[in-house]
Parts: sequence; structure tokens; C-alpha cells
Amino acid sequence: MHRRVGSLLLLLLLLAAGSSAASDGSSTKPQQGQPSNDVVLLITDTFADVIERQPGPAMVMFMIPDCEACHMLTPDLQKVAANLKGIATVGMVNCATVPSVRTCKAFGVHEFPRLLVFNTGTKLNPYTGGAMKDFDKYTGPPTARALAAAITAKLDDTQISHVSSSSPSWHEAFLQQQPKLAKVLLFTDKNASTVLYMGLSWSYARRLAFAEVRSSGEGAALLQQYGVAQMPTLLVVKTDGTHEVYAGPLKAAPLRAFLDVHALKEPLPEAAAGRGGPFGGADGAEALLGEVTLQPLQAANLTDIDGRDEMWLLAFYRAAEGATCLTELQQLQSLLQEVQGIVQYGSIDAAAAGLDTAQLQQYGVDAAALEQQGCQLQLVLLPHGKGKAAKGEYGRWSGPLDDAKALQSWVLEQVSEAISVCGAHVWRAQT
Repeated sequence: MHRRVGSLLLLLLLLAAGSSAASDGSSTKPQQGQPSNDVVLLITDTFADVIERQPGPAMVMFMIPDCEACHMLTPDLQKVAANLKGIATVGMVNCATVPSVRTCKAFGVHEFPRLLVFNTGTKLNPYTGGAMKDFDKYTGPPTARALAAAITAKLDDTQISHVSSSSPSWHEAFLQQQPKLAKVLLFTDKNASTVLYMGLSWSYARRLAFAEVRSSGEGAALLQQYGVAQMPTLLVVKTDGTHEVYAGPLKAAPLRAFLDVHALKEPLPEAAAGRGGPFGGADGAEALLGEVTLQPLQAANLTDIDGRDEMWLLAFYRAAEGATCLTELQQLQSLLQEVQGIVQYGSIDAAAAGLDTAQLQQYGVDAAALEQQGCQLQLVLLPHGKGKAAKGEYGRWSGPLDDAKALQSWVLEQVSEAISVCGAHVWRAQT
């Protein structure tokens, strides 16, 4: 029975894909022309747009119609797609069709089914200049629960700011950052971000800014300010300063309908991903002219960044009680527009993050100077690749903070060295 159901689902998926391709030659949007199914049918022309240029996680099954194991797996894949709809993308590539052959070859698929799990975020392919995503081959159990767990394991809270009771000006600073983005605030008593909220924060990356507020410290004051009477409560602070409280169920579909109203139609460009940026935007060199965002970070973000490949330029500061250092951060934000989006940019308040002297020194920060002049920003460039803390190859900018051209040249030099090292490693692996 399971075999027959799987075969029928797979047949319907393939018929839907064929019908869509015949009608307009494209299938770039999830569920287009197939409202009863949540698995996205992919071909070479749509794969990059649906998977590689999107910030959220994804799972893709490469299959052929004659594969019995593919038929058996299809009902579980459909169940995962339905359960994670709005949080992650689940797709399928039919390697027996001409429009998909190039993608199957590109990923080295020779046996079926082949399941690949794609990470969050998008980065620049240093060899093609296009967007690319890291991915892993799935080798776990062929069950819906295990498949879903493999996808959600890719989610993290790096797109979410967290209120800190030791940072009384956090709220004001968060609202001032990324002025073109509406701000999503989730008031919660949970100690960790949920899969749903992490998924949404990645899906709307560069289109909305996300934060969590807990019911202690400054969070208690914000509860009163926004009139929050129960947990959890989600609201959006619009760019004009007014806010709207979400009144529906905390489920992906209705939440997305609410957030779509407030999100930017197109994500802010991020040049580090090349074509389309890590979150969409302009093509190629045009993306370098896009708006740069200086992301406010917390201590937990440093741990997450350590496990990612992207290079980050971090601005360390120590805001005194009642201070924000907003003037200095805004000046840096303006400077970075001229430097352009070569790497990722973030700012971190050492006091709010609870970073001690040893931790600051680990990043090459002059802790004593930071203690004396907390709003005098110290810029540190984190290296390319995972395990940044173990590498310890942090670059410290010692030049002025009003010379965009000098800072840009320095960052480009560091990036060029990273790409050269990366290329050497790949060459050695191939020879």
C-alpha cells in the first residue's frame, strides 16, 4: 500500500511539473500550478532561484521515475514539505528529463534517490562569481521525522537579536539599525528561539529585522511600553515608529501572511553573495553598490559565526550605562556604504554581551582602551572558514574611521588572501 501511494504521489508530481513546463516553460515559484502539493519541482533553470539564492534551508531529492526507493520516499518527503512549509524549502529534481540533467551532473548525482540538505545563507562562489550554498549529503533514516530534523538542524538564531537586561538602550539601538526595515519583536518566556521563529528570520532575511524580548530586565519595561499582557506576543514596529500586534495563531502560514504586509518586497542587497547576494538583490558588480547593513550582535552570535564560512568585520564597543554609542555606529554605517558589501558587518556591545577581558583579547581587541573610551569603535576582521576561534587569524584595523578608501583596500586585501588560500586548498585536493 505504501508503495502504491508513493508511486501515485510521484506520478502526480511529475505530471504537474510537465504540465507547468509545457504551459509557460518555468517553475520558479514554490507550489506554482500545484496547490495541493508542497514539494517544489525543480529544473536547471529554476534551481538557483529557488534554492541557491534563497537564505533559508532546503532539502532536495534527486530521483528518476524507475527508482523504487524514490517512490517509497515520496510520501515522507511530501509530509516534511507540508510540515515545514513557510520555514524551509523541499524540492525534487527528475534527473531523467533533459531540463534537469545539467543540475544532476553539477551535483555529481549518479545514484537514486540522492538527498542533499542545503544550509542557511548564501555566499559568493569565488570561481564563478555566482551565488552558492553549502550542503550535506543526507545519509540518515528515510523517515519524515528524521528528514525534518536534518533540515531544522540547519537553522540558527543569527538573524535574531536578543534583548539583554544589561543593555538599557538595546531597544533604541535595535530600532535605529537598518532604518529601511520594519522590526519584528517576539515577546516570549522561552529561553531558546523556536524552529518556527528561526525559520521566519531566515526566510525574511534582509526584508525584516527580528528580535526576541524576554520578560525580565529591560524586557519587563518593554512589556509595559507595548502593552503586552501575555506570552508569547508578536508585533511589528513599522518604519514610521508605529506598531501592529499580530492576533492570529503562531503558525507559519498566517504569520507569513501578516509579515508579508510589512516586509520589503525585495531584500536589501548583500554583495558578499555575488549575483543575487545572500538574500537576493542586484546582479554581479551591481550588488556591490547595494546598501550595507551593520547588524547588532550578541554573544551567542559570535559562537554561531565561528561555525560559518563567511568573513565578518566586527565593530566592538562598550556602551556606558544610559549611553548607546549610536552616533559612532551611524557614522560607521555611513562609512561602510562607501566601503561596500565586501564581507558581512556586525557590531557588538562588549558590556551587553558580557565579554570579559580574555574574550576581547582573543579577538585582538584592546580591552583597556575599550574600558576608557567605550564608544571608540575597534574594528576586527574574522577570517574565512569555520572554526575561526581556533585559527585566531583576526585582523585589526588600525587606520582612521573616516577613510573609506583605505578601509576598503584593507578589507579587499584580506579577502583576496582568503580566496587565494581557499583556491590552493582546492587545487591540492584535486591533484
